Amino acid sequence: TPRLVLYHQTQFMPNGDYVSLLPLVQEHSAQPKPTPRTAITHIILAAIHLNANGTDGPRLNDDPYGSPRFSRLWEDVRILQRVYGIKVLGMLGGACRGSFAALAEGLVIDDNASSSTVDPDALFEARYAPLRDLISSTGIDGLDLDVEEPIPFLAIVRLISRLKADFGDSFIITLAPVATALRFFPVGASNRDEAMEILDPQEPQDRAVNLSGFNYFALEGLMGDLIDWYNVQFYCGWGNVVGTRDYDEMVQLRGWPAQKLVLGLATNPSVGGYAPPPGADPRTRVWPHDAVLWQTLGTLRKRYAPSFGGVMGWEYFNAVTTTYEGDPSAGPWCWAKLMTDIL
Repeated sequence: TPRLVLYHQTQFMPNGDYVSLLPLVQEHSAQPKPTPRTAITHIILAAIHLNANGTDGPRLNDDPYGSPRFSRLWEDVRILQRVYGIKVLGMLGGACRGSFAALAEGLVIDDNASSSTVDPDALFEARYAPLRDLISSTGIDGLDLDVEEPIPFLAIVRLISRLKADFGDSFIITLAPVATALRFFPVGASNRDEAMEILDPQEPQDRAVNLSGFNYFALEGLMGDLIDWYNVQFYCGWGNVVGTRDYDEMVQLRGWPAQKLVLGLATNPSVGGYAPPPGADPRTRVWPHDAVLWQTLGTLRKRYAPSFGGVMGWEYFNAVTTTYEGDPSAGPWCWAKLMTDIL
């Protein structure tokens, strides 16, 4: 069964109202039901941030993860995990930079970078320990590494290795590259074997298609057995879902296994549209209507059955779909219901 993944970053509306995840599985909050209303498989709580100076613990967005503000969130998490068997991950990093740089400090990403005089292993241990404690205390099932700042290859390898060593094989590790990072080989490589030899691409044009700095082809080659899947960002112009071309290229031309590629969608037009189809004005962004998603996702589901990796949505709180427009009970959960129907 393909994965159905939703990120959940906006846990509170501007007026302070809490955004519950339970409508994804329950029609009413009073009593859990054994049969969920959507086929959601994974929730990713965003975003965890680490403090480089060590004076403050990890934060979930703007507040300590143990703040009373999040008491209802952690209650929801326990229901999703224990009653419905849904896996809940945390997301480290994202658009707010600094967490991965803190974990990587002292490692050199290129020949022109200056190295720290402080032992990089000691720095890593000091910054990693609070993250380890967060995972242990909250009981999350895994970690999504959304690296949107350039860090050395060695830094991401060290982090993945340590997470698996501390939490075991059942602990889920995913990454969230932009689509172009998996569609294009790094400069200097003409095939997958050559691409896997380049750890930290040096050419500046590589950074235009890969926000992470390190090379994902090399990472998969070395650490693929420890990475469960990739939540690939096809939105904000990084990919095109009006048709299957971009996804097909990753699988058929770049050698990515379909079961590890979860196609990432924006759940609301305000997030950012998609790259235009071939021949269209490159300055345009396309927001795919439900009919387009039925066509594209339905085709991929059949073409790569039974190995299609699934669908991811950013994010839950303002997810919209026209299919359930006018339904008095409609809410953001309806996006997951649409994906359930398609998949």
